Amino acid sequence: DYGFTDEEIIDLSNNAPYYVELNASTLSYEHIKSLIDNGINTSRTRFTFNFYPKLYTGHDIIDVYKKTQICNNVGIYVGAFIPSHVGFRPPMYEGLPTVESHRFMDLPLAIEELKACGINGIYFGDAYASYDEIKTLNMHKCDKMLLKLSLVDSPIDLGYLYDKSFKIRPDLNSYILRVSSLRSTTEILSFNNVNRKLYDVTLDNSKFKRYAGEINIVLKDLPNDERVNVIGKIDSTDIIINNIKRGNVFKFIK
Repeated sequence: DYGFTDEEIIDLSNNAPYYVELNASTLSYEHIKSLIDNGINTSRTRFTFNFYPKLYTGHDIIDVYKKTQICNNVGIYVGAFIPSHVGFRPPMYEGLPTVESHRFMDLPLAIEELKACGINGIYFGDAYASYDEIKTLNMHKCDKMLLKLSLVDSPIDLGYLYDKSFKIRPDLNSYILRVSSLRSTTEILSFNNVNRKLYDVTLDNSKFKRYAGEINIVLKDLPNDERVNVIGKIDSTDIIINNIKRGNVFKFIK
């Protein structure tokens, strides 16, 4: 955290037989850039964010994103922490996240937010995470973004959505995200043609003619359309949506 000059840190990163690990939470954007510009060995340096036992003291996700992007651009490894919701560590027993909003957030969503930020290593701040929580973290250890999709009752089988990898078309707008190359020549029934809400997932039915079969993720509230079936909803956030907008591959998970 403290005790070394920048010159000493840069020298150690270039000459010591070990990695130099710096506290990403206490370094400003300008300080990180200065270390990089002055020759820190990016392949022998790691940045890791703090975890925060005290309620309402963790980082905002956007701050973690911005600092991580600076490091990602030059190949510096960045780590951050998620809380356990089961094995709380004393003395506060309120979780030990890096990001304050993750303190009580659904664990898969918190993990995917850190992945969307570009975090390389995700760790439990709490020492007593459950076996199921560790399995969840391990399941999310992949290059793809994993979006939790809850499907509505449907007269057609939508299980195929969980078996594919998807990308978003590059011609973006602020209303919907259009999933690439998913159209169908088979009959798709019209059902659940309700008003569309943020992060709803929709399937265009056969009334939409050549667009039948197209999957969309809704980005703002839209009116109902008899040509559009609302088939479910994803758990997501702006950070995750912006990540898949940039062309990163994603999968739906149950």
